[in-house]
Amino acid sequence: MDSAGGSAKQARDRQYQAILPIFGKMLNVEKITADKIFNNIKFQDVIKALKTGINEDFDINRLRYHKVILFSDAD
Repeated sequence: MDSAGGSAKQARDRQYQAILPIFGKMLNVEKITADKIFNNIKFQDVIKALKTGINEDFDINRLRYHKVILFSDAD
């Protein structure tokens, strides 16, 4: 099962658009500490894909993509 990324993979222009499927639920970041967010493998994957870094290492000029769209299943 491709989850939310399945239809997006089929509809994208492979030359300009990438899909990073993340399975399962993301964390509710309003209810946990920053260290738990940054140690979460799903968030680490997103940070690596964007290539901007985080905290003191954050640099928007290193952003890998012109546009970033995050979406998930309704459940």
